[in-house]
Amino acid sequence: MTRITRRSSYGRWSQRLMATMLIVLLQAIPRPLSAEEPRVDKEVLLTRIHRLSEEIQARTEQARINAGRLGIDIVDLARDAEHFDRDLEEIGRILAEGNAESENPVADKVETLRLLVHNLSLAARTDDPAILGHYPERKHPQRETSTAIGIKVVTKSSDDCTTATLIDLGTYTGSTVGATNDGEAECGSSIDSPDVWFRFSPSSNTRVAVETTGSSFDTVLSVHSACPGTIDNQIACNDDWDGLQSRVVFTANGGTDYLIRLSGFDGATGDFVLSIQEYIAPTSSISGLVTDAATGDPIDIEIGIWFGSGYLYATVDTGADGRFFYWIDSSRAYFVSTRSWSRSYVDELYNDIECFGGPPACDPTSGDPIIVAPEEARDDINFALRRSGVISGMIRDPQTGEGIEGIRINAYDATGKYIAGDYSDALGEYAVVGLLEPCYIATVSSTHEDKLYDDLPCPGGPGTGCDATAGSLVPSGVEIVTEGIDFFLNRLGILSGTVTDAVTGDPVGGVDISVFDSDGDVVKTARSAYGEGAWTTGGLVDGLYQAAAGRYYYVDQLYDGLDCPLSGCVPESGTPIPVTVNTEITGIDFALTPEGRIGGTLRDVGTGDPLVDQRVYIYRQDGTRATYPMTDDLGVFISGGLDAGTYYLATATWEYVDEVYDDLPCDGWCEPLFGTPVTVSNNTDPLGIDFDLVRK
Repeated sequence: MTRITRRSSYGRWSQRLMATMLIVLLQAIPRPLSAEEPRVDKEVLLTRIHRLSEEIQARTEQARINAGRLGIDIVDLARDAEHFDRDLEEIGRILAEGNAESENPVADKVETLRLLVHNLSLAARTDDPAILGHYPERKHPQRETSTAIGIKVVTKSSDDCTTATLIDLGTYTGSTVGATNDGEAECGSSIDSPDVWFRFSPSSNTRVAVETTGSSFDTVLSVHSACPGTIDNQIACNDDWDGLQSRVVFTANGGTDYLIRLSGFDGATGDFVLSIQEYIAPTSSISGLVTDAATGDPIDIEIGIWFGSGYLYATVDTGADGRFFYWIDSSRAYFVSTRSWSRSYVDELYNDIECFGGPPACDPTSGDPIIVAPEEARDDINFALRRSGVISGMIRDPQTGEGIEGIRINAYDATGKYIAGDYSDALGEYAVVGLLEPCYIATVSSTHEDKLYDDLPCPGGPGTGCDATAGSLVPSGVEIVTEGIDFFLNRLGILSGTVTDAVTGDPVGGVDISVFDSDGDVVKTARSAYGEGAWTTGGLVDGLYQAAAGRYYYVDQLYDGLDCPLSGCVPESGTPIPVTVNTEITGIDFALTPEGRIGGTLRDVGTGDPLVDQRVYIYRQDGTRATYPMTDDLGVFISGGLDAGTYYLATATWEYVDEVYDDLPCDGWCEPLFGTPVTVSNNTDPLGIDFDLVRK
């Protein structure tokens, strides 16, 4: 197969592109640690996280009990929260440095623990017990007291789905310690976690809520329709509904068995509290109005409602009237935020705390907690949002003055960091929103000039062709609209043409086109269209270029009509193509010569039957393998495109004595170069290279 090279033989240019892609993929694979770099074993790290998780949950429970009796132990709680925070900071550092084989769920778990610790610290600072959660229900944690109010102790939980413990509405306690794995779920990294099973079969249709609040470890809940419990028969699954505890809500049909799986995050085990109750819609609510701070007009925006643990409870849109309403459970602290997905407004946490972009750009629990009583309708959760800055203008063609569609316009801050962007519309108009400070503005396009405001060339855009901060700073900021930031962009040069088969004249699709600059480097690529053979590429600055075309089964070719020899060809050997901006050079055509192929048939010498699905190895003259086609249902094999040259063939079967062509048996090991050579030239198909093999 021919190759296109520059100065020396680099191999087929299209293979160079594939090699580049492979290098990028290889670079994306995390490199192994050197002998000097310490490695933290994943199991050790997970054990540390689980232990810390248990300590944090136990301390939270203790704080709840103290709050229910004598009030929050402010000093001790603040000290312990600081201790937990230091531990989490160290674990986070290990994850960030990549010294642990961590997965996203592990990092997510660390973030969950951070939120729980934040709640402990917040409760200590504000002396607000509601932030700790359902503490009034946990004044007396003793087992006998719980049993007296209806909690059932599961003395031996079933860790076999087929013998799941039958339960009804109520609360159950037990342990997953010592359990085995008997199922899987799609959440909580719990596929291999030890699990216990419960069977719930209501007598009538009912909507139920199952939760693990009060458990001593990081739980995962899932509901399944059959045994074994799998992801395919999973009805519901949850990890970390509130803090590290889980909750699922589903509709159970009367007379139907539902299998409830209780497991732990990434293998965690411990004592559990499993509550299954009829789901009762909340009777308390929060509502409010979101308006534009300057005009008072209502804003259609998303509202986020968050648990005290920092987990998102629900989202609701305000609608055109700017109002929102949502039912919530009472006796719990909530936090509320706005989320302007268009970034047209500066988001806020309730009450009047700006948080541009909304959580997770900021901690949702850094807002004011909202607590409602049973059946209370809290209707004063209002927001007055300021507009973010806007920079707008036009993108025009300097020759015609008409607007240009599809140009990317980017805004950069004072350090040159990208902030936001927009595309010009059909009229050439654009508007970049979400700006909080003065910015630099630049265009980035594959078809037109790249420029930095005000009228500075920036080929390739900031970071490649220029420093964004070299431009003129455009005034912007909250409640500031800057108009008239216009650009006049020349269209860059375009090359186009058609690819055909040199023998048949038919159009050839899927041909890779490469455009080289005067240094012989690839600057643009394109691919011919199937059924048409047409290709086009743009974005070329003034200069001289060469073009090449290549596709499997065809000989590579340089424009204009120069086939590449086996020794490789130099792009600069092609015909130069002068290109200037605002011009399209047409007629850059290629007529590709088909490469040679080898074909034949494999048969059983005794019966004459074709040998199906058998390989034939084709070797080059230097002994390297060129290709290995397989026989079809008729015993026929045909190779792909082959460079002009000399080849040798050998069979590779299991049930027959293999041969090297022509008729040289070689059972066990074949030396192909001992065989008869087959000569291949471009646009030739040596067929009839047949093998009649003897069964062993």
